[in-house]
Amino acid sequence: MEATRGELAAIRALKRVEGKWPDTIWLYCTGNGMHVFRCGENGEHVMDRSGTPDTDYELDYITGIDHDGGDF
Repeated sequence: MEATRGELAAIRALKRVEGKWPDTIWLYCTGNGMHVFRCGENGEHVMDRSGTPDTDYELDYITGIDHDGGDF
């Protein structure tokens, strides 16, 4: 399948972000958004007792980008 010009531009922009993404933050995708979390002191994804990301480490919440948090 071939991407449109707009799609190619969006993919290039995402790849530029990838190259600048700091090791200190990570994304957690849920229902209709992406949560931006800071990593723990040793670079780990800090979880709470239930095994979900610890919201004390949440920095931001991004909506408007369609995504699926599942694995292939």
